[in-house]
Amino acid sequence: MDLTAIVVSFDDEQLLRKSLSSVREFYPELKIILIDGSPEYSECRAFIHKIEDKKVDKCLLNYNISHGAGLHVGIMLSPTDKVLCFDTDIVIKKPPVEDMLKLMDEETLMVGRVYEQPPTNWQVKLKREGNFKYVYPHFHIVNRPIYRKFLPYVHSGSPGNLHFLDVFNQGQEHRIKHFPIDDYVIHNQMGTSRKHPKEHKEGWLIQTNYFPANYGN
Repeated sequence: MDLTAIVVSFDDEQLLRKSLSSVREFYPELKIILIDGSPEYSECRAFIHKIEDKKVDKCLLNYNISHGAGLHVGIMLSPTDKVLCFDTDIVIKKPPVEDMLKLMDEETLMVGRVYEQPPTNWQVKLKREGNFKYVYPHFHIVNRPIYRKFLPYVHSGSPGNLHFLDVFNQGQEHRIKHFPIDDYVIHNQMGTSRKHPKEHKEGWLIQTNYFPANYGN
C-alpha cells in the first residue's frame, strides 16, 4: 500500500494506545509517523518510548506543536505522497482505507467527510460569498503535491480552517471528495482538548502567526 499514516499526540496515553491498536488491527503493515508533543516525563511519552513496532517512526518534541502544525510536519515528513491522517480519539469499526483510495487520483486534494463551513471573522477578505467545503480531520487521506498548493494546516481544534478557506478562494473545491467515514470509524470528538483545554486554546492562537497579512487583497 503506497500510503503513510500520521497521528499527532499530546499527553494522553490512553487515547494514543487505543487508536494505534485499532489502526494496527486492520493495517498491520502500514507505516505510521507519530508526532508527539507530550512532556518528556509524562505517561504518554513513557508509553511511546516502549513502542517496539518497527513501522512506527517517532518524532518526539518537548513542546505542544498543536494538532494542525503537527499534521503539517507529518505530511511533509511522509515518504509517500498519499498520507492518511488520523486522530488519537478514533476507533475503526471496519477498514475504510481501500475504498477511500479508490476515490483518489493525481488531481484530488483530499478524501474524507466533507461538510460546508460558514466563513468566520478571521483577518481575511473573502473573494466570493458562501460557505466553504471542510474535510473533518479525524480520519482523511491527503494528496501531498496538491496539499502544498494551499496554506498549511496550522492550529488545534479545526486544523484545516485556513487551508480549506484558501482552497475555496482559489476556486479549487472540486479537488475535495466526500467519503462516509462515520460508517467506518467511531470518533470520540475532542478527546485530547477536553483533557487539555489550556493547550487547545493556545493551539488555536497559533493560526494568526501563519496567516499572510495581505491575504485576499
